[in-house]
Amino acid sequence: MIEFDNYEIFITELDKLANYDFKTYTDSFIKRRIQARMTRLNMRKLSDYLHYLRSNPEEIDRLHHDFSIHVTHFFRDKSMYDVFMLESLFHLLNEKDKLGDRKIKLWSAGCSSGEETYTIAIILLELLGNRIQDFNVEIVGSDIDKAAIDFAKIGKYESSQFKETEKDILDKYFQKTGEDYLVIDEVKKLVSFKVLDLLSAFKPRNLDVIFCRNVVIYFSQQVKETLFSDFYNCLNKEGLLILGKTETLIGPSKDKFKMLNIAERIYKKE
Repeated sequence: MIEFDNYEIFITELDKLANYDFKTYTDSFIKRRIQARMTRLNMRKLSDYLHYLRSNPEEIDRLHHDFSIHVTHFFRDKSMYDVFMLESLFHLLNEKDKLGDRKIKLWSAGCSSGEETYTIAIILLELLGNRIQDFNVEIVGSDIDKAAIDFAKIGKYESSQFKETEKDILDKYFQKTGEDYLVIDEVKKLVSFKVLDLLSAFKPRNLDVIFCRNVVIYFSQQVKETLFSDFYNCLNKEGLLILGKTETLIGPSKDKFKMLNIAERIYKKE
């Protein structure tokens, strides 16, 4: 059993060592991640783990990595993508046609190893077909974990990451290499990846869609409110915000977005 005596002191020291504000996460989430690391190291006291962190800088990187969420695969929660493609995105593209607007910019925030980002690109290719050449498409995938971003840039995935991917999509947009699958260049050229802390001042702007699924649930209430406000400011008028199925808007931003689909957590900027 891990002893969490002097927890606040430990977190303050951890922030200093890592040069990162771990208190943006909920206490329960922080404790679960720390407990997992301490259990692997056969430690029970925070003081012992803090000493270990000071003596082994590489443990900071491991802990930071563990705080990043990496449960993902292509077309995860496929029902959301079906609604997004057939309703929200279809309407968005029709409006752009009416206005003669040929710019489409989307952000996959907290993209982990890139599956969501590439999925979005494939959906655009499927919906637009040859018309994709008429649009200036920019899809940005970001994550705080550099190792995950480096992996995403390569675009090579195990077969287990395609459990919700239809075979014709897999054959069309991926090249089989041994036991793995490589994203083809037609998809890759639509996306870019960058290391980015969601809570930093810099964020992509003038966005049509923001995907931020199953990320904010681990943040404190105050941080969520700040982040939702930032998302609102980053979106174009009538831009879309898509959250995870267990996540909802809170704070002032709750009244600034219209709920388009409650089951899939799709919101539109008013």
